[in-house]
Parts: sequence; structure tokens; C-alpha cells
Amino acid sequence: IFLYNKKDAFASLILKLTKQLYQLYCILQQMLLDTGASRVSLIQYHNGGHSVNKQSFLKMSMSNEVIQVGMKPFISEFKDQFRSVLAFYTKELNERGYCYIENFETLFNIDNSMYEFLKCRNIQSKFGIAVHNKDHLVVGFIDVEFLDKEKVNLGLVKKSFNENKSAIETLLSL
Repeated sequence: IFLYNKKDAFASLILKLTKQLYQLYCILQQMLLDTGASRVSLIQYHNGGHSVNKQSFLKMSMSNEVIQVGMKPFISEFKDQFRSVLAFYTKELNERGYCYIENFETLFNIDNSMYEFLKCRNIQSKFGIAVHNKDHLVVGFIDVEFLDKEKVNLGLVKKSFNENKSAIETLLSL
């Protein structure tokens, strides 16, 4: 009977997580439709181990992604990335709670690594909003990317962030 209860608990947990993942997918898919973006994703921070000096390697991974038809998925490539890859972006997200890059060219003199990162992927505009846990710590961010900056409507992006951020934070805290 003990094993049976463990199996039931595990099956219940898997069912709960599957429902949460689907709810996240639905929210991100709606954001993609509402904003007209090329990609909407959820990036979560995690600890990637420690250096010999015991300094934590701050990393991030894309846990969820929705894309327009014809876009190449990026989720499998964006895992265990050092936050320094997007140093300016993650700094802004952690300090201000958001980062709006309407034209990636503006990064040229600010963060040339991020500039090249976006340029190589043909991302012209990138918008992010910090995601917090119950203790109000930044645990990741929602990311909205456009291949064509002319398709950006910042008002729609902000509206979508405002409408969906708390639902995503709640799902991540369950």
C-alpha cells in the first residue's frame, strides 16, 4: 500500500505539472498573438554550480517558448547560459523590472556581446519583464522578440505584460 500511495502522489504531481506547463503555453501563445511578436519565451534563472573560489555561476535557461510559423525554435539552444551573455539586459531587468530594446543597434556601444547575440539571430527588437517569486526575488523574465522592428507596437507589448505577468508568476510559484 505504501508503494501504491507513492505512485499516486508521483502521478498526481506529474499531472499537476503538465497542467501548469499547458497553462504557461496558453498564456505565452496569447501574448504572441496579442503582440504580433516573432517569439515569446520564459527564461528562468538557476544556479549553474560554483567556481573554485565558491562564487556562484549565475545561469539562465529558456523553459518555455512559442514562435510564429516559420521561425526556428531556440529553446534547445538557450539552456545553461551565463547571465553575462545578456549582461545589460539582465541588469536592467533586475534593477528596473523591465528592459525595452526597440532597436538592437542601440546596444552597439552599451553591450556589444548582446548586440552580436541579437544580430546573429536577426532579432531587431527585444522586450523583457522580470518575473518574481513569492518573496519578490527576480527568478527570471518573460521575453518578447521581433525580427522586424516595424511590427512593434510598444503599447501592445506593455499591455500584454501587464495582463499576463501575475498569472505567470502564480503558476511558477505553485
